[in-house]
Parts: sequence; structure tokens; C-alpha cells
Amino acid sequence: MKYRFRGREKQLSFGPYPEVSISEARERLETAKKLLAQGVDPAVLRREQKARATGDWLAQEGGSKFHVAFALDGGVEIWKGRAVVRLIPDEARAVKDLLTKLIA
Repeated sequence: MKYRFRGREKQLSFGPYPEVSISEARERLETAKKLLAQGVDPAVLRREQKARATGDWLAQEGGSKFHVAFALDGGVEIWKGRAVVRLIPDEARAVKDLLTKLIA
């Protein structure tokens, strides 16, 4: 589906053909059009729903676990599930200083 939201051209896919039937794709198209008429971007709504589902899954799987990787140049990568935050050395030092102040 190609559409415009707040003056920007966007595209939204409803899934590959064998997995999503034509009738189901048409239903999803109508739902997306209704959301647009209400002033809601269907792509943002879908992204939020997907993030919420991922968060629920992580919570069930013991999602409070973080994985941290330190690079040789002083950078840091913090992983939680599939999400990752990459910090350059200056940002990593700033976060370390902030956490040190909070803990102390």
C-alpha cells in the first residue's frame, strides 16, 4: 500500500502472497485506510504493536537480562533481546559517570 501521511509518502506491506491471502490483504488494506482517516499512521501503529509483543515475549523469557560488549576503542554495545544500543567512547564515559553518581 502506498500512502501519504503528514505530507510524506510511505509504503506498507501486508505480507507475502502465499502466507497472506488476497482477501486478508484487502481486509488489512481497509483497516489501514480507516486508521488513516482517523489520523493514525498504520505503519507506526504496527511497529508499536510489534514492539509490545516483543516486550511481552522478553518478559516471559526472563527478559531482564542484558548483554554488554566492550570494544577495544572504548565503545560499548548493550543488547536486550534483539535491540541494541551502541555507544561511542565519549558516550560510554558519560553513561559510566552518570551511573557512578547514582550508585554512590
